[in-house]
Amino acid sequence: MLRTLHLFNPWHDEALAVHRPHHIPTLASRRLAAALGDLPRWWMPPEDVCLVFPPSMLPEDATPPDWDTVGRIEPWGWDICLVQMLRRIGAPDRLLPTDGQLDRLRALSSRKTGVGLLEWLNGQRLPPGVLPGESRWCTSWSEVAEVLAQHPDGAMLKQPWSSSGRGVFSNRGGQNAMAEARARRCLHRQGGIEVQRWYRREADGALEFGSCESGRVEFVGCSLFSTAENGAYAGHLIDKADALKMRFLQTWRQTSADALPASVLERSLNDLIALLSEGLQRLIGGAYVGDLGVDVLFTPEGLHPCIEINLRRTMGHVALRMGERLPESDLPAVLTVGLEGCMLKPLS
Repeated sequence: MLRTLHLFNPWHDEALAVHRPHHIPTLASRRLAAALGDLPRWWMPPEDVCLVFPPSMLPEDATPPDWDTVGRIEPWGWDICLVQMLRRIGAPDRLLPTDGQLDRLRALSSRKTGVGLLEWLNGQRLPPGVLPGESRWCTSWSEVAEVLAQHPDGAMLKQPWSSSGRGVFSNRGGQNAMAEARARRCLHRQGGIEVQRWYRREADGALEFGSCESGRVEFVGCSLFSTAENGAYAGHLIDKADALKMRFLQTWRQTSADALPASVLERSLNDLIALLSEGLQRLIGGAYVGDLGVDVLFTPEGLHPCIEINLRRTMGHVALRMGERLPESDLPAVLTVGLEGCMLKPLS
């Protein structure tokens, strides 16, 4: 029986931005890949195989599988850099996406897709407690300046491909020279930038989905996570899926200025999930198969339904799988990751 090869490539978003086959990921991301190389064992079947890239990224330092026994590769996310790395250790083309597929995946992974989903959502009837998010995709500095002028309280500027707070910077208190210079560089190098109205952050969450080969997008579960001041990922809450959904609803009710009844918020969440599933199907349409997540933001004004889309496996999916496999006596817990590996500690 053919097995699936799993691997954790945390430099994926970095590689999407660079978009060069011979790109060498940052040392920090290479060390993280080595430290968390066994992370896929939380979701892969026992008969599958896990590939761990060495920090050197040299083919002679890697231990490739017997490719004749591999029928599928499931990375954290597909990019042209990863494909080149796999080819260097002998992966056959039958297991790799084509250049055309990679280009399409990269385009869909841009923050422009999230802006498009938000625009579509705002054209629908949003459930009670869900706010109409304000964001715009800009391709020139004049467009950026126009949007900034509309948001005197501030805005967040986001490069097309970035993660964990990198490539995201604020413009508060009017236009500033540093933000303008950074935005102009992004426009020159990457062709566009997202300008998102600034929102007061009360808590972070995500709605996790899976996209099937048929084009259908199915809901997987809710997740709750924390971030540092600079937006860097700080950890995830681990629990059973039903418990996470209840905590998600509690967080929503506690952070919103509108005291909506719990029953109303539960209906709103279910309606939002249905809307997101439909919108994602329209945008992705089977061009991407695999896990994905939509980050949301809990604000006093209500729930922002789409801060960004992650068209790859996410730590939210990892958290849900951990919740499935860990005994209830170990839950709830907090997951953090770093060069020491995965760390779980009881929720205080």
